[in-house]
Amino acid sequence: MLIQTPSGLDQLSVEQFLEKFHEPMKVPITRTDGQLLTPHLPPYAALRIDMTKAARKSPVKDAQGFVLADFGEAFSPAEEPRLNQDNHTLLPGQPPGTLFEPDAHVSPASDVWTMATAIREILGMKSPFSQHVPPNELLAEHLDVLGCESLPHDWRAIWERQEVDGESWEEFNQTFRRKRETTGISGEEESRAVLELMRGMLRYRPQDRLTADEVLRSEWMVKGALPQTG
Repeated sequence: MLIQTPSGLDQLSVEQFLEKFHEPMKVPITRTDGQLLTPHLPPYAALRIDMTKAARKSPVKDAQGFVLADFGEAFSPAEEPRLNQDNHTLLPGQPPGTLFEPDAHVSPASDVWTMATAIREILGMKSPFSQHVPPNELLAEHLDVLGCESLPHDWRAIWERQEVDGESWEEFNQTFRRKRETTGISGEEESRAVLELMRGMLRYRPQDRLTADEVLRSEWMVKGALPQTG
């Protein structure tokens, strides 16, 4: 999900642009062997301008400038079947079935799981699962958060971990409530609705998750998120 640049940016002169965003920070370029740069290399690089903005500081009207970009990855499962092992979603957003059942087909339920992780990030919190861990550790985090009790029996034979340590679902809830003020969530009722929604989206079996239609008809979407979009 990308956000368009502020309107009027293209109309700024160089002087106005520098006044608004300041002079770029320059970093000298050097060779690792200590030798002089060859003539075709620039003497410095300019660091990019940081135009990031916290989600909680972005008015709802800014959502009209969002661009959903699939970078060539979108496909129709009915017309172009794809196996879980060919799922190109970034690992932290992949559901556990991708790793437990690599030869099963990707289904819309995979996107429901990924959407749940995105909702938590968009609300201003960290992703529920670590960004830079190997697959086995990611599966361990799934068990830490969702518990072992509901893990499908045929998956238990694959997963041999006996102990679960880390953030449980209850700790997940408590962390969410403690950080509620920074997420844009207005109160206990909305917190409950968000957590109930994510609980329905983050289920091990694809067929047990909420469908996209059920997500749109959930209490939080109907009473909280959708009305704000106008």
